[in-house]
Amino acid sequence: MAKKKLSEHRYVLSTPIIAGSWPNQVSVPELFMGALSFNLQRDNLKAGKAIMAVILESADGSVQFSFMYENAQALAFFKAIDKENFSVVSLTKKILKNLQAVPDSEGKTLPLGKIV
Repeated sequence: MAKKKLSEHRYVLSTPIIAGSWPNQVSVPELFMGALSFNLQRDNLKAGKAIMAVILESADGSVQFSFMYENAQALAFFKAIDKENFSVVSLTKKILKNLQAVPDSEGKTLPLGKIV
């Protein structure tokens, strides 16, 4: 049974990612939004703390890639998204664009690809 997608948009990788250990490797040609989480609790915000996590996954959900943004990075990411007009650009598209451009807390960005 196919996994239900959270969004109509997906991220098609320029070069598929090979995930898993041999002999169970799988090729992942595209990623879908799996989860999005913000922690913007008032007490944390007063202290300049915030957390944002994004999980992208393969079409069947068997392979996941996580991105974590903390504190100033998370706040800046949230503010950039919050200003968007979602009748023109979807939340998923905006998040994928930011994942391409803004390294997470570990320095990761999305590999080359396109949003469709």
